[in-house]
Amino acid sequence: MRHRRLVLAGAALFAAACAEPVLDTRDLDASISEVRDSLDLRQRGAFEIAIALVRQASTGEIPGTDAFSLDGMTAGAVLAEAERIEIRRERALEEETAAVHRELLAAEERLARLRVMSFLPQASGDTVDAELTVRNELEFPVETAWLRIEVGIPGGAVRSGEEFLAFEPPLRPGEERRVRLLLSGSEASSLPAEPPAVAQYRFVMVERGGQVALQAPTLEERRKAEAALAESERRRSELDARLAALRAPE
Repeated sequence: MRHRRLVLAGAALFAAACAEPVLDTRDLDASISEVRDSLDLRQRGAFEIAIALVRQASTGEIPGTDAFSLDGMTAGAVLAEAERIEIRRERALEEETAAVHRELLAAEERLARLRVMSFLPQASGDTVDAELTVRNELEFPVETAWLRIEVGIPGGAVRSGEEFLAFEPPLRPGEERRVRLLLSGSEASSLPAEPPAVAQYRFVMVERGGQVALQAPTLEERRKAEAALAESERRRSELDARLAALRAPE
C-alpha cells in the first residue's frame, strides 16, 4: 500500500513538472517569460506580439473586448485570444463607421420634427412673401434653419429653392410660432401654387449655437451612405463568421 502511494505521488509530481506553463497574475511578468521560454524560437516572436495585445485587451482598453483575467492562459490560448481580439476590434470599428452612416440617413427623419404647420404665400408686385407657422418637436431650441420649397406638377418639372429663417428668440422645444418670410429662390415665381401644381415644404438644415445641428444628406450622400452601410453589414457578417469559427478558449 505504501509503495502504491509513493508511485501515485511520484506520478503527480512528474505530471506537475511536465504541465504546460500558464500565466499567473501574482507575478505576471515572470509567468510570461516562463511561457515564452517554453516555446521554440520560431514561436516566440508571434507569442510576444500576441501577449502584448492580449495584456492590453485584458484591461478593457481595446474596442470590442471586455476586461478579462489572464490567469491560467497557456501559450496556445494567448495566440488564439489575440486573433479573436483583432477580429472583435475590427468589428467594433465597423460598427462605429456604420453608426455614422445611420446617423446621416436618420437626419431627414429628425428634421421632419421641425414641422411647417401652415404656409400661406402671397405675391405683391415683383416679390412673394409667406406667412408660415412652425412647430419645434426637436429636443433642442432652433436658432436658424433652411427651408426647402418645391413647386411642381406631379410627374412633371419642379421648381425649388431654399429659404433662410432666423428665429429670434430661438424656437424652443414644443413651441409653435408664426413667422414671415420673403421668398428669394426660383420657386417664388411659382407661388402661390395653382392646381394641379403642388407645393411641398421641408427643413433641410437647422443650427444651434452657431453650429449645424442637423443637415439632410444630398442624393449623392444618401447613395454613398446606403452603399457603405450595405458593405459594412457584409463585412460585419464576415467577421462574425470568422469569430464563430475560432474555438472558444477552454
